Amino acid sequence: MIIAFRTGATAPAPFWPRPGVSGAILDQIRDSSGGFSVYMPLYLPEMTEDESESIRTLKVRARYFADGPFFLGLIRFGSGPLVFELEYTPDVYPAEQQEARRFAWEQGRIVHMLAIDSATGVLRVNRMMTMPNHFRRALLASFDSARSYGYDQWIDRLRLRSVLDLWEFGLDGGRFGEGFD
Repeated sequence: MIIAFRTGATAPAPFWPRPGVSGAILDQIRDSSGGFSVYMPLYLPEMTEDESESIRTLKVRARYFADGPFFLGLIRFGSGPLVFELEYTPDVYPAEQQEARRFAWEQGRIVHMLAIDSATGVLRVNRMMTMPNHFRRALLASFDSARSYGYDQWIDRLRLRSVLDLWEFGLDGGRFGEGFD
């Protein structure tokens, strides 16, 4: 699938419509080569100019929680209040896609970050960067662990804390970069 992105225009499918959504998603979408590309849509209702400028320009740091097959990532723009959770569990995808998806995480570090105003559907920021290796390795470990039920309960326990508290206690995942090394 080839997806065309134009900032200032309505975000394309499969990223829109999702009216009223607030938060971030870490996902893989099948690309034109038959493999998977990594996308990180960020949804903010009535996104301000300051928020879109922060997403467009500030350094993006990563933290995470991992426990066996469970992974929860966090990203933060600079030292400001914009912090997003990034849930990821390979179990949501069909079994026949597991190897191809794992291969995409192993081989690729490029992430397409899209900031979408979820009140209007307008794509405000389209930013491409590399995922920090430490964060990516922690995410890949979720493929290696024996599957078990309980992800929702694990996430619910973490969410007893605020997202800023989670940021303080999360393991350092490195910094997203704009380089392709």
